[in-house]
Amino acid sequence: PTEGLNPGEYEKLSLSAWPSPVVPLGQTVTLWCHSRSPLKRFTLFKTDERRHLPELQGHYVNNFTLGPVTREHAGFYMCSRASWSAPSDPLQIVVSGVFTKPSISAHPGPIVQWGENVILRCHSPVVFDKFILYQESSTRHFQRRGEMLTGGHCTADFVIGPMSLASVGTYRCYSSLSSSPYEWSAPSDPVDIVITGECGQTSPFCSLCHRRSLFPVLGIPYCGAFSPGSG
Repeated sequence: PTEGLNPGEYEKLSLSAWPSPVVPLGQTVTLWCHSRSPLKRFTLFKTDERRHLPELQGHYVNNFTLGPVTREHAGFYMCSRASWSAPSDPLQIVVSGVFTKPSISAHPGPIVQWGENVILRCHSPVVFDKFILYQESSTRHFQRRGEMLTGGHCTADFVIGPMSLASVGTYRCYSSLSSSPYEWSAPSDPVDIVITGECGQTSPFCSLCHRRSLFPVLGIPYCGAFSPGSG
């Protein structure tokens, strides 16, 4: 038994994905089952019983490489010790590249004054009911429903700001369908958000005003533009 636990009790495991839980179609991802105590074997299983994956049958040592991934691999996974102990919390694996990529644009532009806002607009000529904004180097992403435009196009606006060093960096959009929430489009081309003006501190990053995010952007999941701190 693990130190600090009663006899017969075992710590809860955790599951992670490397290099990322967002996996391009046809690529591989390694799932790691973590334990503070020595872990000789674990069982990996998918929570969606409607999609049976034969390669998940059996026990694995420390990690398991999944793929080349198909749409069938998208969903939630958990791990547990061989046949006992509570399973880990579910880990969502998203398969990207299932649909054609959307576009992303910055309004009024990608160079933003310190303290001002910028709108990142995701757009697709194909009808999708969900868009995902993803900030590179951040472990979180944010979703909202798409708005239908005349001609069948769909769009979604994300308001980023007031602009600070936490907001700068590279952003991409994905699109998806509510009926297949773990199957995403290919990522949009990137847009780099840069700050100009007073940075408010002496730092080499202030003179550049362009760095990876320290904190993820916040948002709320519904139609209409949203901004950090609302909802």
